[in-house]
This record gives sequence, structure tokens and C-alpha cells, in this order.
Amino acid sequence: MSQTQGWMSTQVSGHITRRVGVGALLCSLALSGAVQAQGSPLGRPRPAATAAGGITSVEVFANSAMNVVAPTAEAPYLVKVYRVDGLALIEGDLKRNMPKDEKQAQAYFQANQAAIKKRYAPVATNAANGITRAIHYKLDRIPAVVINQRSVVYGVTNVEQAVTLYMDARETGRVK
Repeated sequence: MSQTQGWMSTQVSGHITRRVGVGALLCSLALSGAVQAQGSPLGRPRPAATAAGGITSVEVFANSAMNVVAPTAEAPYLVKVYRVDGLALIEGDLKRNMPKDEKQAQAYFQANQAAIKKRYAPVATNAANGITRAIHYKLDRIPAVVINQRSVVYGVTNVEQAVTLYMDARETGRVK
């Protein structure tokens, strides 16, 4: 789940400052978005939660290569999808557009900082919040679907299928 492994293993002299610059920008993007997202990331439960067997929230943890299938109809619970590889995707995109020379890279960031933040802040915030919540839930792999902030269904990216598995497990007493 760690997004920093690539940074640590590929840092060589001459590139450290550039990579740290990208890392600092990513942290800045994530923190600026996290400050704006006040309160619970899931918000308040929807009133129709009783129709869904007491399910009030569903959180999906996946990477960008995984096709997450949202409910086909208006779900009576809140669904939040976290793309935990978002920071790595941003880093790769920024590195492709960034000049190789350190001074030119700094000038590029200065000239494009507002546009970069506007473009990447939502992705960085989603990824940072997803990683934080995944650590909180002690998730050890993806895809993972967390229901009511308590129960985890691994290996499923279809929200309705995960809810069905959860409800079946609850009915048979495997989940409380």
C-alpha cells in the first residue's frame, strides 16, 4: 500500500532534489484538500439506511486499474471510492512534463503551481484520504470494500456484490 517505495528505491544523486520537489508538491496538494474536507469523509448516513439492512456507508479501496462498479440505482447508503495509487499516478504525470534540469524544474513549478494544484488536488486528496483510511482499517490488500466502517469484503470491486456478500455473511452469523 505504500506509495513511497518507488521514491526510495530510485533516488540517485542529481535526482534527489527533483524527486523531493515532486513529493513536497504531492504532500501540499493532499494537505490542502484534506483541510478543505472537514468532518467525516463519509458525511451523514442517508435516511433510507434501514432499507439496506442497516448499511449506512460503503468505502471501496482500489487502484486505477481496477474497474469499480457502483450501484446501478440510487443506493440507500453513501458510497465512496478511494483510488490509493493516485499519488503515484500524479508523480508519473508530473515527471513526464517536468524539465530534467533542476533550475528549469523549479521554474516550471513556480510558473504552473496554481494549474498543477487545480488539476491534481482532488486526486491527491482522494489518494491521501484513502491511504489514511486503509491504514486505519488495517487493510492488507486491494480491492477492499469496507461496510459501515467495520466489515471488510476483499477481492470484490462491484459494490452491490460486496453488499450481498456482507448481508449473506451477516445472516449466517459470520458477521455481527
